[in-house]
Parts: sequence; C-alpha cells; structure tokens
Amino acid sequence: MPISNRPRDRAPLLAFAGGVLVTVGVACLLADLALERQRQEFLAAARQAKAAVLTKVETSVALLRGTAGLFASVDTPVTVAAFHNYVGRLALRERYPGILGIGFAQRIHAGDEEVIARRMREQGQQDFHVWPEESPDLRTTITLLEPLDVRNRAAIGYDMATNPVRREAMDRARDSGHVEASAIVQLVQEIDRNRQPGFLLYLPVYLEGDMPGTVARRRELLLGFAYSPIRTVDFLSSACCASARARR
Repeated sequence: MPISNRPRDRAPLLAFAGGVLVTVGVACLLADLALERQRQEFLAAARQAKAAVLTKVETSVALLRGTAGLFASVDTPVTVAAFHNYVGRLALRERYPGILGIGFAQRIHAGDEEVIARRMREQGQQDFHVWPEESPDLRTTITLLEPLDVRNRAAIGYDMATNPVRREAMDRARDSGHVEASAIVQLVQEIDRNRQPGFLLYLPVYLEGDMPGTVARRRELLLGFAYSPIRTVDFLSSACCASARARR
C-alpha cells in the first residue's frame, strides 16, 4: 500500500527520523567528549612520562656528579676497592633500574697501556688489558666500573675513544665541562641474546678538580670521565612504570 503524502500520515515518520537524528547527535557528542577525555588523559600521561624520564636523567647526572667529586677530592688515584665501596652504597640495581653501572674511563697516552694494566692487575684485576689494539693518540680506557658483574666485566679495559659515537660525546663533555650524552650505541655489556640499544652519559674530571676556565686548559688537564652506561629500554620502562604508579 502506498504511503500517504498527507501531513498527518508523515508525522510519525518525521517524529521517528527526528528521534534518530537526536540519538545520533547525542551519540556523536558523547563520542566527541569521550575522545576529548581520552586525548586529555593521553596528554596528561605523556606529560607525566616525560617528567619521569627527565627525573631519571637528572638522577643519573647527580650520581655522576657525586662520582666526579670522589675523584676530585683526593690527591691519589681512586683504588678499585675504594670505588667498589663507594658505588656499592648507592645500590644502583635496586634503586635505579636501567643504569648498568657507574664507572671511570681514564685518559692515557698511547704507549702507556701496559703501565695502566700493571697498576690495575696489582689491585686484583688480573685479566686487565686495554682493548681494542688500535691506538689513537689519546686513549680513554674503562678502568673502574661497578657493580662488577658479568656484564660490566666485559667492558673493563675497553678504550671508548676507538668508537666515533662515544668519542664525539666525550669530546663535547671535555670541552663543555658538563654532562653529555652519546647517541644510541650497542653497549659492550650486551653479551647475550637479549640485547638492547643503549647510550652513555659522560662527565669530565680534571686534574685540578674544578673545571678549567678555557677549552684549551680543559683539554690539557682532562683526567678522564665519570660515566654511566644505560640500557635504553630498561631505563624508559622503569620511568614509565614510575609514572603509571603516580597516576593511580
């Protein structure tokens, strides 16, 4: 039967259509509100995550400043035993996930490798040797690194100046006198199949303790670097977990 064109016959259809339009409009409005709420929640979470990462970075920098202060406060070389005791009190693995350790990389002249090796062996690092064999004019060799677990033992003696990415970051730190981060690298501690990208933080230590006033003097008086190797995924994951706990 054909639908009548009379107004009173179309009224129910118009009412139904109007109801549908109102329902769709309300649904769209609610969807928009939900999306906006989700967007705001996402932005808030992103801000908190960013703040958590920055806090972890600032903590890492503070740890390096304390380590540099250890070297600047004594007139004799920091021993393996003294460094072990110092870093042990920090409880790195428990308190600072993602930071593999805190170490010291000493600047040495090419040709002095065996002198350094003999000194380290006398302190109990029987297998110490500077590697790889390639030798730039100035070498920057990891002499101290704690906690000295299996991963960090793999890095002892490594000359970071032989790697362009690491050397560029160390050069920046040496000249600026401040903490500098490397670009992403594969850490020498990545010795198993569960490998992660990493980066390193460097803080220069100078022979006179305080930062020299000119770049030329900083280059001349550089003793080495307090540094931290950091596993990127673990570092960011711990920051995000901390941020998520803060939102609960």
